[in-house]
Amino acid sequence: MKRSFLYLIMLIILPAFPFVLNAQTSKPALDHSVYDGWKNAGNVSVYNDGEWGQFYISPQEGDGTIEFYNLRTGRQISIERGQQVRFSKDATRAIFKIIPKFQETRRAKIEKKKSKDMPKDTLGILNLASGEVTKFPLLKNFKSSVLTGDYIAFQRDTTSNLYILNIKTMALDSVKSVSEYDFSRENDILTYTTKPDPKKDSITVPGIYLLNPATGVTTTLIQGSKEAVFGNTYFTEDGSKMAFYANTDTTKETKKFTNIYLYDGSETRMLVPRDAEWIPEG
Repeated sequence: MKRSFLYLIMLIILPAFPFVLNAQTSKPALDHSVYDGWKNAGNVSVYNDGEWGQFYISPQEGDGTIEFYNLRTGRQISIERGQQVRFSKDATRAIFKIIPKFQETRRAKIEKKKSKDMPKDTLGILNLASGEVTKFPLLKNFKSSVLTGDYIAFQRDTTSNLYILNIKTMALDSVKSVSEYDFSRENDILTYTTKPDPKKDSITVPGIYLLNPATGVTTTLIQGSKEAVFGNTYFTEDGSKMAFYANTDTTKETKKFTNIYLYDGSETRMLVPRDAEWIPEG
């Protein structure tokens, strides 16, 4: 299947190289004007069910394109400046970011604009059946489970809010003051850490939470004061349990140490205390 897809890619991109197709008659000189028109095809992948494949076409300088190709129908969908593609588990949607135009970014760098004033990425959701693309501008980052289901989460450059998106219905929910977030590997269970700025958000409580977007149920794993320390979170392979670092004791003597906690699906308990005897000092 992948060999057939590679052959199709060659058929698609060869028109971009007219000097190759007409080499026997025209034989143009290979100077810099020719090199600038060359394009590379890469990042080739075929989704698990074998219906859709995608690859990336990039020029020597300028804006690249993601090409989606239906291996059963021959349908092709092009997304300018798309990157970091992932397919939904049922292969009905493709999720990607759209980077700014090359010339816009180049001009901003020449003008030495600050990071906050640089052109921003955009989140794109492609409906592979209709070809419709839904966009969310000012993208900072986005994540999903490895086997992307119905939900993804993303943050925008202008806020610490976390947005949870149903990629089928486009229903959008949000959580304030999120500093870190991640999905479990094989389902749509989302964990996030809140760290509100007291000057901007006096309602959100700092802590680590678990959200099931499908049911809307949020589980509080641990909470603390604004001085509390909350570390990384780690799901088990099946997503049924989660471990994390935290220290809600903010006294000077203990602030630099953290405990290890385990959420087993029903309750949170301390797995390794910061003062465990077998933990070496330093």
